Amino acid sequence: MRGRDVLNVQYRIAHARARLYQELADAFEAPLPDWLRKPGSDNPLTEALVTAARELESPACLRALNQLANAPAQDLTQLRAHHARLLVGPGLPLVSPYESWHKDAQMSGSTSQEVAQWYEAYGAEPPAGELPDHMCIELAFLAYLYRQEAFALENEQAEDAEIWRKQAQRFLRKHPARWIPQVGETLAKQAGVVFGPLGELLAAFLREEAGLSRRTGSTVKKHKGFPVLAQPEACGLCSFCVQVCTTRALYISESNTETNLMLSPARCTGCGACTKTCPDDLLMLDARQPDGVVALRTSPRAICPSCGNVHVSEAEIEAVVARLEATGSLRQSLMYCVDCKARQGAGSRK
Repeated sequence: MRGRDVLNVQYRIAHARARLYQELADAFEAPLPDWLRKPGSDNPLTEALVTAARELESPACLRALNQLANAPAQDLTQLRAHHARLLVGPGLPLVSPYESWHKDAQMSGSTSQEVAQWYEAYGAEPPAGELPDHMCIELAFLAYLYRQEAFALENEQAEDAEIWRKQAQRFLRKHPARWIPQVGETLAKQAGVVFGPLGELLAAFLREEAGLSRRTGSTVKKHKGFPVLAQPEACGLCSFCVQVCTTRALYISESNTETNLMLSPARCTGCGACTKTCPDDLLMLDARQPDGVVALRTSPRAICPSCGNVHVSEAEIEAVVARLEATGSLRQSLMYCVDCKARQGAGSRK
């Protein structure tokens, strides 16, 4: 069973995704929001990028943050006129914001109907008067799916959260990631100081999220797999794997009640060093990439029977007990914290 700390991490990640997708949708939607005229240091997109760069460990968000954070204030009237030339009209815009135009070479084609079915299936209602496959509506739908995931995690409904997360990834790979990056690249080359960086962010972030190659659109295979525990309950949380992980993909997260061995897939290179150092040969590589940060092993922390303070994890104690085949007083002594063991030792020498 996953600990509350794991759910909190997953909640922050889902919330960061939902917020960024929504801000991106708003940034391209006509009429443009008033906040887009504000300097980069004072608008919600920059705030969303800060959170996403941290929680998602996203290079695309970090690059965009460096570009946009120091952007000066803009004239909103000029921005709206520029936006119309790029994506709206009158006349032929620089690039179409409709998926059906890119896939079916016509407006309101079969792709538009397919996207509308997604919305209906998951209880989302696109705004009236606009085609369902508009770029901003697809981005807003992703935000909606991740908000549902975050809500489920907030209510400790881990299975429901996983369903929402997987459906968001499925929709992303089937629709937005297959065409919006091309729109973003066009904007990045020709759209100037505001929509240029936004276009670059669109292209890089969606490909990053979908795990797609820029050149081929195929899934990038960077390594052989991600570490998993064959028998999680047998792991003694010795942290040898953490010590040899050079990218910090594996790390220990500890609260007042639990110790967790965490995996951040975004940092993992699949080098396999962790599997080689595991003393019990419990770690192996699995080709399936987890949807976000996960806990490979969770253990309650032990409570010292003398002072009542928490100290090491119960998993660590049980591992030592098993190796020493400890029983009786020796087993009991392992339950004490370091300070109380020292005091007991001093008392026995008097």
